[in-house]
Amino acid sequence: MNQIFRYVSFILILWATSDQTLRAIEVEQPLPPEVIEAKVRFQSLPEYSEIWGAGGKDTSLKEMVLGKYSDEFTGSINQSEQLLRVDLIYGWTETWALGATIPWKQKKQSTSLTFSGINKTAELQSVEKNVASDSQAGLGDVALWMRYNLSSSYRWLWTLTPKLVFPTGVTGKARGFKPVAIGDGQMDLGLKLQSQWYPPQSEGVLQIASVEGLNQLKGERENLAGEKVSYQPGNSFDMRYGWILEVENFMLGAEFSWFIQAPDALGSESGSTRRLYQWNFELGYGNLTQLEREPLPLPFQVRFGVLRPFMGENVPKTSQYYLSGDVYF
Repeated sequence: MNQIFRYVSFILILWATSDQTLRAIEVEQPLPPEVIEAKVRFQSLPEYSEIWGAGGKDTSLKEMVLGKYSDEFTGSINQSEQLLRVDLIYGWTETWALGATIPWKQKKQSTSLTFSGINKTAELQSVEKNVASDSQAGLGDVALWMRYNLSSSYRWLWTLTPKLVFPTGVTGKARGFKPVAIGDGQMDLGLKLQSQWYPPQSEGVLQIASVEGLNQLKGERENLAGEKVSYQPGNSFDMRYGWILEVENFMLGAEFSWFIQAPDALGSESGSTRRLYQWNFELGYGNLTQLEREPLPLPFQVRFGVLRPFMGENVPKTSQYYLSGDVYF
């Protein structure tokens, strides 16, 4: 219990002293039994109104939010997101670890629309009302997972991680393909395979590669006209390759990632395929490298990162910033 209080205190201190700033480079550590690893990340997607649309062409967020109703309105829609993500990992055995991911999200939408059509029907009035300015904050969808060490040595590590995502994010009313509400409203099943290794004669350069898939199950939500229909997000696939250079207590990292998601299905409507190519750059400080030489009372590492998209379809093109911290008990 004292360990839990120490961990919660660490999160609160880091959150309170951080600038509000997406996903850090994922380094997995084999945990001895009964050891706890805690990760906290605070990240931010600044306000944006432009995205990469179909074919990677610049387009407005308004077209993605309104979909088939986009031509009926002029004006703009802006959105922003902030995320505080906590990962708790418990060393169960020498080869198994149990984990939980607990996200807290804040979403904001600022809308400035004017009806430009000829006949403002009741359906269009509902659409305009359902995309009005809004702000929501609350618990996101919680994930539980198990990590298995397939193979490990001093120079490499292979892990396999199945996970289950629960629809715990229920803040706000989800409508349309890109709502301000927190959570998707259905369960998801995921599987991740990761490898990390030190190349020969490169003790200080850790290389990391991973592939991850997410099967998103069917749920329900309203369309922009306010009708309750079936909803199923498209299945997604994520592939990453990166490296981390360690010099004493400092680290420098870079990662390339490729993400693709099949079109969402909302009733009889179909969304668009999402693709994203981006770089991730990190600078960090901590005492984890000292663990190879001596036991430490509180092993930790703090990292600052920048996510820089350079190509995509139906995704924001805005850079994102984050601050992350890892600590072991």
